[in-house]
Amino acid sequence: MTVRKKLKIGMGIPLVIFFVFAVVSYLQTRWIGRCLRRVVEVEAPKSEAASRMEIALSGVGFQLLGYLRDHDAERLQRISDYKEDFRRHQDVYCLLARTREAEMSAMAVEKGYAVLGKIVEELVNVEDYQVQRLSLLDENFEQTEKFLKEELKVCTGPQEGDVHKRVETLVEMMIQTDDIRGNLGFYLKTHQEQYEKGVYESQDSAERLAGVYRDLAGASERGQWLDQLGILHAQRIGLIKEIVALDGKKKTGLERFVGRKEVLRSVLGDNVEKAAANFEDAKRTSYKAVDISTIVSLILVSIGLAVALISQAYIAYIITVPITQLRDAAIRISQGRYDRAIGIESDDELGQLADSIGKIAEELERTKGSPDALRKGAAERQEARMTL
Repeated sequence: MTVRKKLKIGMGIPLVIFFVFAVVSYLQTRWIGRCLRRVVEVEAPKSEAASRMEIALSGVGFQLLGYLRDHDAERLQRISDYKEDFRRHQDVYCLLARTREAEMSAMAVEKGYAVLGKIVEELVNVEDYQVQRLSLLDENFEQTEKFLKEELKVCTGPQEGDVHKRVETLVEMMIQTDDIRGNLGFYLKTHQEQYEKGVYESQDSAERLAGVYRDLAGASERGQWLDQLGILHAQRIGLIKEIVALDGKKKTGLERFVGRKEVLRSVLGDNVEKAAANFEDAKRTSYKAVDISTIVSLILVSIGLAVALISQAYIAYIITVPITQLRDAAIRISQGRYDRAIGIESDDELGQLADSIGKIAEELERTKGSPDALRKGAAERQEARMTL
C-alpha cells in the first residue's frame, strides 16, 4: 500500500465520522423540530381551545341567568360574544383534532352546543315576550287603580244609597289588586305554589267584589263603568295565566339548559383532560428528544475526537517515524558510519527509499578501505577543481 493511500485512509476516517455526526445531528434536529411543532402548533393550541370552549360555555350560562334576572340588553351582546368565542375555538379544536376519536368528540360538542344555542334563543324569546306581557299587566293594574280611585271620588260625593258600603267595597278591591301584583311578583321570584294560589284567590276576590259593587251601585247607574272594570278584570286574568304559563315554559327551558349544559360540560371536560394529557405527553417527548440528542452528540463528538487522535497517531507512525529514521540514516552515512540498518520494513515509497539508502551505505562501506578507490576519488576531485 502506498503512502498516499495510507494518508487517504488516515484523513478519510475522521471525515467520515464527522460526516456521520453531521447527518445524525441533522436528523436529530428534524426530530426535535417535529416534537416542538407538535407542542407549539398542535397540542398547546388544542388544549387552549378546549379550555376556552369550557370558559365560553360557563360565560353563556352566567350571562343568560343575568339577563333573565335584570333584562339588561348588554348581557345579550355578551351571550353573542361568548357564542362566537365558543365557535371560533371549536373550529380550532376540530382543525387540530388528529384522531378519529377526537373528531367524533368534537362533532358531539358541536351538536350539543347547537342544541344549547337553540335553548338559549328560546329562553330569551320567552323572557322578552313575558316582559311584554308584564308591561301590559302593569298598565292594566295602573288603569284599574285609576278607575277605582275615580269611582271612589264619585262615591264620596252627595248621592243617595249606602255610600259607606260602596267605599268599603272599592277600597277592598284596591287591596285585592295590590295583593294580586304582590303575589305574582313573589311567585315569579320564588316559584312557590302558595303565591300562585294567592294570585288567583285575590283575582277571584276582586271579581266577587265587583259583583257586590254592581249590586250596591245599581247596574243602570254605573253599568258602563262596571263593564269597563269587567273588561280590565278579564284582560288581567288572561295576562296572568299567560305570564304564569310562560314562566313555567321558562322554568322547563332552564332545566333543559342546565341538563344539556352538564352533558356538554362533561364532554368538554373529557376533551380538556385529553388535550392536557396530550400536551404533557408532547412536552415530555420534546424534553426526551433534547436529552437524547445531547447524549448522542456527546458520544459522537467523543468518538470523533478519539478517531481523530488515532488517525493523527497513525499518520505520524506511517510518515513521521520513517522520515525520522531516514534522516538519522543519512546523518550516519555522512559521518562515515555504514554498519547500522535503517529498520523500515514496508512496501511503500518510504520502504523503497530506505532500501535504496541501505544499498548506497553498503556500497560505500565496501569501498571505504581500498587505496585504488581512494586515489581514484582524489583524482576525480582534482579534475573537478581544474575544470572549475
